[in-house]
Amino acid sequence: MNKNSIEYLAYLLDKAKKEEGKEKAIIFLGAGTSVSAGIPLTNVIVRHIRLKFKNNPIIRDCIRKKR
Repeated sequence: MNKNSIEYLAYLLDKAKKEEGKEKAIIFLGAGTSVSAGIPLTNVIVRHIRLKFKNNPIIRDCIRKKR
């Protein structure tokens, strides 16, 4: 990714963060980047979501289907 693309991505993320009523962005990076930055691995994030939102019907269905 070139510098202009990274700057544009940063602009879009900042813009989305400031807009009311809009979904916030989630970015999953490769393990080498995320782990060294202190971001948990995807399976840890998924485990956390399953526990925290276990009463959400969509999450509950995913758990049942083992997705």
